[in-house]
Amino acid sequence: MPIHRKLTTLALLLGFTLLTRATPERGTWFWGNTTVPTGSSPHGSSVVVGDSAKEDAEIAFMTAWGVTRVYGSYGTGPGINAERAKYREWNAKLHAAGIESQLLLSEFDPGDPSTELTNPVSLLNKIQARLIDFNDVATLPEEKFDALHLDVEPQTLNAWKDSGGGTPAIRRAFLDDLLQLYLDVRALLDGAGYASLPIYADIPWNWGKFPSTTAGWVDEPDRNAWYASVNAVLDGVSLMTFTTSKDTFAEIDDATEFERETAFVGKCRVAIQAHVGPGEIWPNWPTFMNILSELEDPVDGYDTTGATDIENYAFWRYSHTTFGPILTTSGLTFTADPAVADGGIISFPATPGYLYTIRHSSTLTDPWLPIATRRTSTDAERELIEFPVEMTPPRGFYQVSEDPDPAPAPE
Repeated sequence: MPIHRKLTTLALLLGFTLLTRATPERGTWFWGNTTVPTGSSPHGSSVVVGDSAKEDAEIAFMTAWGVTRVYGSYGTGPGINAERAKYREWNAKLHAAGIESQLLLSEFDPGDPSTELTNPVSLLNKIQARLIDFNDVATLPEEKFDALHLDVEPQTLNAWKDSGGGTPAIRRAFLDDLLQLYLDVRALLDGAGYASLPIYADIPWNWGKFPSTTAGWVDEPDRNAWYASVNAVLDGVSLMTFTTSKDTFAEIDDATEFERETAFVGKCRVAIQAHVGPGEIWPNWPTFMNILSELEDPVDGYDTTGATDIENYAFWRYSHTTFGPILTTSGLTFTADPAVADGGIISFPATPGYLYTIRHSSTLTDPWLPIATRRTSTDAERELIEFPVEMTPPRGFYQVSEDPDPAPAPE
């Protein structure tokens, strides 16, 4: 339905949406570049940060979907060291939207991938420059990073894998190196005056299993002692359940039991990937939404706040745009708005228990950008939702998606 409008005007008009229900507290990995099935994603941090309109559009989506933590990787291009101003502004925007900004670091030395574990000088230097130095010179508190998020994964090394000569003993030694890295990072932050700045890290679900040749534990006390040491130095973990063999709530529940109930009680966020579509982890959008709903259920789920982590943001956006239910054009009505000069109203019938996202595209081939969300105000009756638009150039198209509400009204 082509009509005239101005994207920036609508974003301002609808920056505060009708969120009448409690929302989950989700985290998401915001990588610099992500490749999705259609090619390079337009939702990576290297594309978004520094472009005010794109920043607003992404924050609108994050806010609508209950994101309260962004794990941001900003090492591509000139990076944080050379362009501090735009990252300060990005952090300030996140904070204004109630979103915590965590600096995400995930790098090995290409020449010697094990170096970050056995002698992590390069990683510590990055933390000094990109976090400590950055926060030191930030003028306002909201311009600073709130935490450090580490994605250092020794299981990705060739030396860890069977094909690279990895044995249980070698993998077990790598885990001690990883623990020492966490301790070194904590000592660096403490010494720089950031003793209260949290450190979070990503850990695979299968390390906690025993017996396990994956992690190479000698016995259960060995495993428990390592996890206790990690728990003492980290402020929280994102437990990665990224595998197609763990694609039901019961399987995820079993896979994460040790970490949630023993190793990291109250500090463990369950993470799933947003890979939706044929051949992916979740075959369709309702399946993905159902698993989120089960994980975040205040009675049967893992946390009364509904805290989960979604990997990664760009693929989440791709999945939502590609597979999220779209209302047929016959369900949308456009009328002139007599109260506003050059104004119009898009209206559509809404079903209780659903979240509606209004998206815009300058052309039918450009990405669909979310500009507002609406929820039904009743749990019992269908109602007509009205969405105002300003009919000024440039020309554009609108789309409304209908998804199961991720934040149902409390009973």
